[in-house]
Formats: sequence, structure tokens, C-alpha cells
Amino acid sequence: MKKRVLIIDDDPDFLDVLGSILEKSGVEVQTCAYGEEGLDLIRQTVPDLVVLDVFMPGIHGLQALRQLRHDPQTARVPVIVVSSMPWSELEPVSAELDADFVDKGATTQVVAARVKKKLGLG
Repeated sequence: MKKRVLIIDDDPDFLDVLGSILEKSGVEVQTCAYGEEGLDLIRQTVPDLVVLDVFMPGIHGLQALRQLRHDPQTARVPVIVVSSMPWSELEPVSAELDADFVDKGATTQVVAARVKKKLGLG
């Protein structure tokens, strides 16, 4: 059975490239550009993992993560936060909300490798 990943990011290039890399690895990928839409998608079809940008129009990525963690249906979904914020600012929140962090400056290949590792694909 294919693993499912939802990528929530307002950068269309990031969505396209990361989505393409993961699909080539056999992962089913859904994408959206807004936190509100992402929360709706997560609740409709709980994914195996979420990649979540912090700075997006509308709901902030960390607000979306808090909502995920407080909903029993989505509380245990693994989340990888992708942000240009310094790790020193995200570390306390990341630990509190049980999420991994990848610097937005990392290549999409680095993000894809982290996703695949969290999914047990390599």
C-alpha cells in the first residue's frame, strides 16, 4: 500500500519539485498552498505524513500544527516543518508539538530524503 504525504506550502515550485521526487519514489502526494485547505484535506483523508511550511497566507503553519496536535484524529500524524526561521526559534515549538524541522534553504532532495526516512522508505 502506498504511503500518502500532504505537502502544504505556498511556493508552487517547491510543491512541484518535492511532489515529483516523492511520486518517483512510489509515494502518493497531495499538495495545497494554504493552511486552512491543508487542515481540511488532512481531516478528510489522514495522510501518513505532512510537510508543512511556516509562513503562508492565511493560517500560519505553526497554528495549523497546533490544531493538528489537538485533534485526536490527526494528533499522531508525523509532521516535518519546513521554514527559513532559525532553528533556535523553532526548536521549542518543534519539541512541544512533536515535529521535525528542515531548513527551507535545504534542497528538495534533502527534504525528500527526510520524508522517505520518516516513512520507512530509505
